[in-house]
Amino acid sequence: RLATLIRTCLKDYKAEDWDQKPKKGKAKTYAYWDAESYHAGLTPAQRKRVQNAFMSGRLRVVVATVAFGMGLDKPDVRGVIHYNMPKSMESYVQEIGRAGRDRKTSHCHLFLDSEGQDLAELKRHTFANTIDYRTLKKFVQNVFVPCHCKQVHQMQQDNTKSPLKLAERQGTERICHGHERAVVIESLVMDMDVKEEGISTLLCYLELHSLRWIENLVNVYGTCKVQCYGGPSQLQAVSQKCPPVAVAIAKAKKDGKTFSSTNQIEFPVVDISDCMGWDSGLVKRELKSLSWNVTSHGPQKTGVLVEFSNLAFHFIAPGDLSDEELDDVLQFLHERIQKHEKTEIQLLKYLNESLKSVSHKNFWMCADTLDEKKNDKLKKIIDDYFEKQEILTEFKQREEGQDEKQPSPQEVSQAVADIRQLISLHGHEHRFNGRAIARIFHGISSPCFPAQTWGRARRFWRSNMNLDFNFLVKLAVQEIIKLR
Repeated sequence: RLATLIRTCLKDYKAEDWDQKPKKGKAKTYAYWDAESYHAGLTPAQRKRVQNAFMSGRLRVVVATVAFGMGLDKPDVRGVIHYNMPKSMESYVQEIGRAGRDRKTSHCHLFLDSEGQDLAELKRHTFANTIDYRTLKKFVQNVFVPCHCKQVHQMQQDNTKSPLKLAERQGTERICHGHERAVVIESLVMDMDVKEEGISTLLCYLELHSLRWIENLVNVYGTCKVQCYGGPSQLQAVSQKCPPVAVAIAKAKKDGKTFSSTNQIEFPVVDISDCMGWDSGLVKRELKSLSWNVTSHGPQKTGVLVEFSNLAFHFIAPGDLSDEELDDVLQFLHERIQKHEKTEIQLLKYLNESLKSVSHKNFWMCADTLDEKKNDKLKKIIDDYFEKQEILTEFKQREEGQDEKQPSPQEVSQAVADIRQLISLHGHEHRFNGRAIARIFHGISSPCFPAQTWGRARRFWRSNMNLDFNFLVKLAVQEIIKLR
């Protein structure tokens, strides 16, 4: 839309082609101003065409997302205009750094919403990555699955009458050496309603902790399906020569499943390998070998189909953590996430206030002449941000000392009415929690509540962006409890 507006407004203006000097005996050429858009919605061919045209000088204006500037090495960019506030001071400096690399005068302008809508939009990205305490508890339960190491070792000690040998792990004496685990990514994402990269971040937090709670491994396919074209008898024959299949069948029979009339079995391959005490890589090689027989005439198919599916997070984690240790892990993750969210919000506010302090009320006030005082002030703000950490500390202390703006009774009553209506209309289809409702009211997409679907619910989507996100979460939780 912006590219079309600029292209339409400048269609009659000519711009000199400053990049090339006219050859001897030839007239100087002119190019008309043009503007193109560049974003992830374009095809690779379209993006390449726009970038090549801009780099060659044929295209003078590109309206783009920040991805366009990454790796851009064009010395004669004469200006950078921010249509919205950048997400951080670091991003701002990096983005305006595209201009004037040939050391000639270049101009950088930024449009700042006077009502703070830019700040509200950027806060949405921060809240999209935060996770509530209850969801973290689900995550911890999926990572630290209880094991039987203590019982097994106790039985060994009772039988041998010898002292129990403990494993040195995480700087403390621990019976469990750690178990290989695989949690299917898709199911965990939908269960937690958190994006895959958010869960990956949590796993990294656990690995980087001083106690090194887990060890992350490369993602693997967590489910194996063995299908025998020869029928149930062939499946039984396969189980006799392949221990992993035998263990999988034994565990399934323990759960009440029968194999008298079935020719296939599906099982979590990493769980089976851990149960056997084998490495999952070795188990997979054993299973893959079922499809072929090596004979004197070469490899031949056996009539057994082995398929691996469901990509999973793969890690090694202990299974004998006490309740106190699990609480410590949970508290550590929650505090880490809360701290990160608070820091990001404070940095956004600092950037917004800094830009406001050097802004003009209207664009025409700085369109023709440069305001040297405001320009120098902004340079000092940027220098202080990167060189004087006490500036940020003072800002954080000032922020903490200020009382949060309380919503009016009318705003609260409207939000309560919206929450009740949302639950009454969609509660039979979805299990809402406080964070899910707050995300919908702030227009934040999530795996269980995608923007493509919920963006059509105009009555609720982005309906209460004027209220603080965490306040909405608390309000929604209160209403959910009342309706129960």
